[in-house]
Amino acid sequence: MKKALFIIVALLISLSLPTAAFAEEPGYENIGELYRYWSVNGTPEWVSSVYATEGSVSSLTVLLVNGYEDKEAELRSMLRDDSTLTVVLGGAYSEAAMLRVQGEIAAEYMVTPGKVASCGVGWAIINGAASGFGESGRESRVVVAVLEDYFEELKAELLDKYGDIVYVQAVSGYPTDLGASAEDASIGIIGSADGPTSIFISRGGAPDWVLIVSVLIILALAIAVVLFYVNRKKKNG
Repeated sequence: MKKALFIIVALLISLSLPTAAFAEEPGYENIGELYRYWSVNGTPEWVSSVYATEGSVSSLTVLLVNGYEDKEAELRSMLRDDSTLTVVLGGAYSEAAMLRVQGEIAAEYMVTPGKVASCGVGWAIINGAASGFGESGRESRVVVAVLEDYFEELKAELLDKYGDIVYVQAVSGYPTDLGASAEDASIGIIGSADGPTSIFISRGGAPDWVLIVSVLIILALAIAVVLFYVNRKKKNG
């Protein structure tokens, strides 16, 4: 019995050794792979934003939140190849915190047609150019597009409630027909969706009813196309 117990313990120890060795290996090939994981599972509280380094698709820059300077070493230790990673400091807010604010605003103002046309986390497009925030000009904010009739009222309300974590712009319509704002600004977001490489709405968007109507229209068009070809085939047959 003792001999059998000794063998079992020895086997468990031997099986655990490769596992322990593997656990010490970095978990991601490069920052691109880690970023894809973050896109699905959320970024740590110490990450402010992630964006393309000098417009390169293959290299990414991670902006750390102020006070988390020591996280660079931890971040690099997670990668087998950190050559495509650039780390900079100075983010005022974490992306996780901004997404929570974006969720609150969407839940309160975007359930039904109302005052807010769109809401996302990232950069704003001002006078046709992508514009970041903060001293570096690279930080993200919760960008809220408000219909012009409610702009002054809601801007004051949102800034009073959330401070400068939000950036409020006025627009003349919903995302399907966004016009010039009172500040001569068009709306767009650059930041983190499938990859921080171009201008797009990032982790935010139109109110639920706009999306639902859009989906229904697409489905109706698809059904119409199928019926057209079915009827044509019957006629030819």
